[in-house]
Amino acid sequence: MADDAMFAPLQGGDGAMAFAGATARPKPVPIVPVPADAPECVWRHPKHGRPVAKWGYYDAEGRLVGYAARVEFVGKDGIRDKEVLPITYCRIGGERCAWGARALPLPRTLYSLPELIAHPAALVIVTEGEKKADLVPSLFPGYLGTTSMGGARAAKLSDWTPLVGRMVIIWPDHDEPGRRYAQDVAALATAAGAASVAIVTVPAGWPEGWDIADAPPEGAAPDALAELLQSAVPWTPAAPNEPNGEVDAKAEIARLARLPLFDYGLERRAFAQRFGLAVVFLDRAVAAERGNGGTAAGRGRPLDLPEPEPWPEPVHGGALLAGLAASLRRHVVLGTAEADAVGLWIVAVHAFDAWPLFPRLFVNSPEKGCGKSTLLDVLSRLVPKSLGASSITPASLFRVIEAARPTLLLDEADTYARDNQDLRGVLNAGHRRDGAVIRTVGDDHEPRQFSAWAPVALAAIGHLPGTIEDRSITIGLRRRRPDEAVEPLRFDRAGELDDLAGKATRWAADHAAKLAAADPAMPEGIVNRKADNWRPLLSVADLAGNAWPERARRAAVELSGGGRRSA
Repeated sequence: MADDAMFAPLQGGDGAMAFAGATARPKPVPIVPVPADAPECVWRHPKHGRPVAKWGYYDAEGRLVGYAARVEFVGKDGIRDKEVLPITYCRIGGERCAWGARALPLPRTLYSLPELIAHPAALVIVTEGEKKADLVPSLFPGYLGTTSMGGARAAKLSDWTPLVGRMVIIWPDHDEPGRRYAQDVAALATAAGAASVAIVTVPAGWPEGWDIADAPPEGAAPDALAELLQSAVPWTPAAPNEPNGEVDAKAEIARLARLPLFDYGLERRAFAQRFGLAVVFLDRAVAAERGNGGTAAGRGRPLDLPEPEPWPEPVHGGALLAGLAASLRRHVVLGTAEADAVGLWIVAVHAFDAWPLFPRLFVNSPEKGCGKSTLLDVLSRLVPKSLGASSITPASLFRVIEAARPTLLLDEADTYARDNQDLRGVLNAGHRRDGAVIRTVGDDHEPRQFSAWAPVALAAIGHLPGTIEDRSITIGLRRRRPDEAVEPLRFDRAGELDDLAGKATRWAADHAAKLAAADPAMPEGIVNRKADNWRPLLSVADLAGNAWPERARRAAVELSGGGRRSA
């Protein structure tokens, strides 16, 4: 199924059965940076063969992260055409690794990033495409060339902060996409803190589609390119839409709220950078706008799935886990083993696709008033794409997983999951990466497969069916004693939780390959499905170091033996 196909609306249809052994194709997960022992990239396009050229992209430490590969072919109209695709080294299904056409995680690095870092005073020319960027130093000695991956419409998906404090000149292709790209890059470079930004104006009489890699047209002066460079026009933003000269951020947020979810995802980071906002704040502002009349009455609201902003610096895993455990116990009465397990589960959720199986987190108590909902509220600020609900149908569950794969936080599960066999089937299937349900859609009742694979936390009074608990890490809660103090959770003062979420995002991204390859030793008595459930958490603990390998195994033994599970 194409990536965009899973967002297509369903036409209604009959249900079939849910099962865990469906052969859903695992999605390749890019490994960034590329491991040093990865094989040479020999990727071939399935229709057009080997690429005619490929350009490496590297991170700030000079490590390879992927390639942009150009393939050429004859189109249906007989005209020679090209396509430039991102090629990354991916883990497929948790076991196999291979090169494939898969986009880099966001934000993407700029082309020639190590050279930009090594020459902080050099003038920079931004082109549309890697081939042209490579030509810059030979055409204009003393200048560095760079570009962004993904073509003329993808500038906003890259990190432009390496241009801070620099003099930047943008050399567009001589066509409408090139001119739009120049405007996008100018806005992004300015927002990133470039000292100055200017755009080369290609003469109107030059051939449509001309670019810097082409020879100047016949009749152009020998030094025409140098003259164009020197006459680049300083960039100024488009006319503001406020009388006082300020950009109307509220109007822009209203515009974002009207966008489809996928389109909003493409714009959110660039918008947040432009206005100096944290992405998580923008997500909530857009969600609030959508809930304030942005949707037709009686038809609900679009999903709000905030993603934490990765921490800008490397994170120490042991300190991260200690911070998570302390924050959890600040708001909820938890034992040491319970707090450690929840903290490990949170970090593992950020690297969810590293494993072929992933445990549910089951929070239970013998009565109300024990802090289950509060714990889910805390989790909502710490996990990626959190989506809370106090009721959900089987159809809604697998459809939202297929469309967005959120981290589901299901409260009051004892009221709707205990006796609903269809819902139980979807929840059980999603314990495995290949877990899926089959449904028929459309008037012709075409059978289609929907993924059930997503991280889930459930809260309930008492027990849930054994098949759900068997696939879970169980966290037992009790009522707070008079001598036990906890702090109320204030969402308007949850900056510490947002920081921890950003740190977890960064740590998981930096260690994704090692987590996927880990095979942690299990403590005595943790076998079979219990071992499957604890593998992600123990993998996190072993990589975090300090005392966490031992703490995690103590928690596994204590909680697998019953912990505080309610009667």
